[in-house]
Amino acid sequence: MNTLAVIPGFNVSIVPPDVTVTQTGQVAFIVEATIDSPFLYTKHGQSAKLLPGITAEGRIVTDRSTVMQMVLRKLDFIN
Repeated sequence: MNTLAVIPGFNVSIVPPDVTVTQTGQVAFIVEATIDSPFLYTKHGQSAKLLPGITAEGRIVTDRSTVMQMVLRKLDFIN
């Protein structure tokens, strides 16, 4: 996964129980979040100011595992 930018202090406040199907057929959750700082930082140190009302697309990473860890977890060798 390529990280293009990071929002420090990003806190998801609402996750709806149902999914949304986009026009391209992808399944997505539309969430609401709060942020501590109105700036978005790229991995190269550049920043951009976020404004109220703008929309964004992103991925929320909840766990980082290697392929081997996922296989072993599926086989109940690890938790």
